[in-house]
Amino acid sequence: MKYVLLIYILMFCCVQHAQSDADTMSVRFDMFSIKDGLSQGLVMAAIQDKEGFMWFSTKDGLNKYDGYRVTVYRNDPQDPYSLPDNYVTQLLEDSTGNFWVGTDTKGLFLFDKKQERFFKVTLTGEETSLAHEGVWRIQRQGDVLLVGRTQHMYLYD
Repeated sequence: MKYVLLIYILMFCCVQHAQSDADTMSVRFDMFSIKDGLSQGLVMAAIQDKEGFMWFSTKDGLNKYDGYRVTVYRNDPQDPYSLPDNYVTQLLEDSTGNFWVGTDTKGLFLFDKKQERFFKVTLTGEETSLAHEGVWRIQRQGDVLLVGRTQHMYLYD
């Protein structure tokens, strides 16, 4: 009886192993790093926009990859429309084409991709002391924009 039970257990394990191998899908990933032009190795968020560009937020700027080269957007103290904070934490392109950029210390911005300009978004009810609070979540649910800050959550419709 012990041997019959052992045989059943072994057969069950073999069948389970065969099924798990059949359910496995092989996916190929390519490495994309600072060697390829990425400004920094720690990517906080990554999205693909409606035009097909890949965008990566890092601690050293906003990176746009067109399939051939990387364009890095960073703060330029001489340009008031440049990225205000190089530490980009979140990205979102909504259904209307607005490109939202969250930063670590300067808050929330809209990025005009055609003019390559960043515009500060002042959050209603935002106290002056919170104006430089980090943005750690941007999400769109239908007509509602959710902005998660370090200590606060904002909903806009």
